Amino acid sequence: MLFLLGINTGLRVSDLLSLKIKDIKGKMEVIIKEGKTKKPRIIQLNNVCNELAAYIATIDGEWLFPSRKGDKPISKIQAYRQLNKAADMVDIEGVGTHTMRKTFGYWHYKRSKDLAELQTILNHSHPEITLKYIGIADEGTEGSLNDIGRTEEMSLTEYNAKYEYIIRSNISDRQKALKLADLMTDMEGHLRNDIGEHRNKEVHALYKKVSLLSNLL
Repeated sequence: MLFLLGINTGLRVSDLLSLKIKDIKGKMEVIIKEGKTKKPRIIQLNNVCNELAAYIATIDGEWLFPSRKGDKPISKIQAYRQLNKAADMVDIEGVGTHTMRKTFGYWHYKRSKDLAELQTILNHSHPEITLKYIGIADEGTEGSLNDIGRTEEMSLTEYNAKYEYIIRSNISDRQKALKLADLMTDMEGHLRNDIGEHRNKEVHALYKKVSLLSNLL
């Protein structure tokens, strides 16, 4: 859930770990005061509201990402370990806590092409800093293939994470089938973007897996 929330909000990991269940439970939109900038920011949760609700139902205590004792959130080091464990499951290397924020920024820019808005969200002093941060050399020009490939890998990680949450959720088979159908729609759009033969094969393999389970439910 940490990864899904991170790539859909662009919050720094320190702000993610400071979240309490009461802050976001049942909400589609929240105002978060960022720890580093001390500035309020509106966060949309509609993209992950179902996954978030299912996750919260499994948590006891006040923290969204509680430590084992539950009296405080996990540390940044523990968050880093969790992210790398998730990445290892899908054979991705080099994932860090900033990966979520960079992935959010990349896809926000790809969808909106609004560099000024993204610069404001990320609180950067200059648009060139924002472009470099998300792995794009110039506005309208893609960065290195390694940077782009890394971001596409994050999409594969997101799909795997969503798949795991759906099948583990305490909901009816009918509801799981509907959620899997939504996931398949997202993946179809990804495959149409021609992200490269190797990555397409991995996403397509997961797509077939999701499709098979959806038909069985």
